[in-house]
Amino acid sequence: MTALCRSASLFVSAGCGIVLLGITGCRTVSTTQPPPPTASCSTTSQNGGSTKTGTATGTIGSNQFTLTYTNSLTASSSVGAVAENQLVLHRGPAGSSGAQTPSLQVDTQIESTGGFQLSATFGAGFQGITQIAFTSSNGTTVQGTVNGRTVSPFAIGTDLKTIQYADGSAIPQSVVDSDVRQALPSLMSAIQGKCSAAPAQPAQSPAGQAAAVSLKGDPSAQAYNPYSSFACLTCMVGCEALDMACWVDAACGAADCGVFYSLCFAGALISCIGSDIKCEGNTAWAFHSLCGYGLPVPSAGPCHMLAQSELSGAPPSSMGPPCCPTFCGTTTSINAGEFCCGAGASCALPPLCCPAGFTGCGTNCCPSGSTCVGGNTCCASGNLCGTSCCASGQTCLGGNTCCDPSNTCGPNCCAAGQQCLQDSTTCCAPAKACGRNNCCTDDEVCGANGTCTTTCPDGSPVCGGVCCAANELCCQVQTSSGTSQPQCVSPNPSRNNDPWCGGNPATTSTQPNPTQIVCNNCSSVQHCGDICTTSGGSTLCSNDWYCQCNNGGNVCGQNCCSATDTCIAATGTCCAAGHAVCNGVCCPNAYSTCDPTTGACAAPSCAAGTTLCGGACCSAGQLCCSGINNAPVCGTPVNVSGLTWCGNNANQIQCFNCPSGQQCAPLYSEKSQTFSEDLYCQTF
Repeated sequence: MTALCRSASLFVSAGCGIVLLGITGCRTVSTTQPPPPTASCSTTSQNGGSTKTGTATGTIGSNQFTLTYTNSLTASSSVGAVAENQLVLHRGPAGSSGAQTPSLQVDTQIESTGGFQLSATFGAGFQGITQIAFTSSNGTTVQGTVNGRTVSPFAIGTDLKTIQYADGSAIPQSVVDSDVRQALPSLMSAIQGKCSAAPAQPAQSPAGQAAAVSLKGDPSAQAYNPYSSFACLTCMVGCEALDMACWVDAACGAADCGVFYSLCFAGALISCIGSDIKCEGNTAWAFHSLCGYGLPVPSAGPCHMLAQSELSGAPPSSMGPPCCPTFCGTTTSINAGEFCCGAGASCALPPLCCPAGFTGCGTNCCPSGSTCVGGNTCCASGNLCGTSCCASGQTCLGGNTCCDPSNTCGPNCCAAGQQCLQDSTTCCAPAKACGRNNCCTDDEVCGANGTCTTTCPDGSPVCGGVCCAANELCCQVQTSSGTSQPQCVSPNPSRNNDPWCGGNPATTSTQPNPTQIVCNNCSSVQHCGDICTTSGGSTLCSNDWYCQCNNGGNVCGQNCCSATDTCIAATGTCCAAGHAVCNGVCCPNAYSTCDPTTGACAAPSCAAGTTLCGGACCSAGQLCCSGINNAPVCGTPVNVSGLTWCGNNANQIQCFNCPSGQQCAPLYSEKSQTFSEDLYCQTF
């Protein structure tokens, strides 16, 4: 064994857009070379992606090692791809056929957004550091843990010997035995040699053939798969081939780091990831091996995968083939709607693309000569009607309405079920047509002269667009959906002369049943409610609803009468007390009578020598006096000292027929200086 010693340092550089790993130190080189490992590699392709799996076995020192390396490329979207690598190393005693022990497992992932993740688990042959997990969302700053403890964030380019835990404490040193140090680069190099072949160009898939046929019509827009381009897939595989070579160099270089082996190896892999991101993005990767292993290609990239390019700070103008032949967007943020389409394609609704010769229209693609209307419809130029697209045979009316010939009515288009009136401009439902050119509204009916009116022939208002029969009421019908409309209803027998429209539920006396009929024709001085009566301290309310007076009077049509009034039902009018009702007419003068011959109102009259008083004739000699509440009453006069008696003061009855120049007042006695209780007509 001989040793080549140099000064030791570890750094990760990102200069000139290329991330390089530099490791100098003391390398121990065996003068006795072990037999070369045996290796194999297989490649599979699916949905335009590619997966390579390499396996190598070999004996180093007293141990037999098996290494499996897997690299997968999948297109996540039209803007980015996912590249995943996994390395698994097992070892066991040389010559033994028993199960081997896990020694090392490394998983890395370049995400579709351009960030990355790295995790490493150290087993047999390692001491000190057992687990490392690093991640970066921007390809510049790295966060993570060592042995489960958080380390302070660090930038790519930082000397990894200087990183420490977040609490300021030092990261433990690591020890790795010599067999592992030699086995890892040797087995990786063997796999690299087997897996460096370029991918074979796939034949067109049945799905691709179907897509080509669909271009004869108006195809739907499709999301772009960058791996549908063989040139893009080849470029990405080239970047991954250099990434594999970089892993070989990482394993080789870490052997010179002594107690920093684990950090060196993880840091070198981060450098590989950073260079891989740039290669997939906007920067070519010209990798130079520090350990002298052969390279599959001298350089690779740039592939112009959009997410990886923008993570590297590339402007949109730098996008291009092979992975982003057509750039869609003007910003520098994928979240703002940037995406890529294939060569010759046009951009549609993000992230969809249209083939050459078509333009995007929402989720559809319009051929040349058509216009996108409504955001998703391709319309031939001859069918365009403003913002609408007419079907074959339709006419464009008003520059924006498509109409079937059978529905055309001058400049208007009649809806289904309507007819065009004789003026050839008005659309109307047949039941609402009135005369030659009138179309009644829902609140109107057609009058006798061919015009629309809101008043029925009997003078009642229109009820829901119709006139109610003589025996019907206009009631409000409430449906289960909560809407209501006036409707003619045959009323049930009235109660206490109150017109009835419908019933409320028996469970409540305060709210109408929303699916039944409630009275709708109450006037402003009335309300709709149940009738309640109180007897023996308990109140009993009806289950039906009626129009009732707000002031507690009696309903008389649309009016309310007092308790002393007479209701004339035929006209809905109230006749005041003292007024006769003759043939349905309330006599205008109090105390009138009905003429027995004509039935008309007759003027009141009394026999000679008698006086009419309160609708009645007083007896001969009586006077008409003003009684309680000024009600007229007949009173017998009493003469005292030649004076006419007016009434008894205590009972508040006083005559109102004193002669002119006299007034009704008590007598005054100067002797006793008192007034009489009775009133007399006196001259003052």
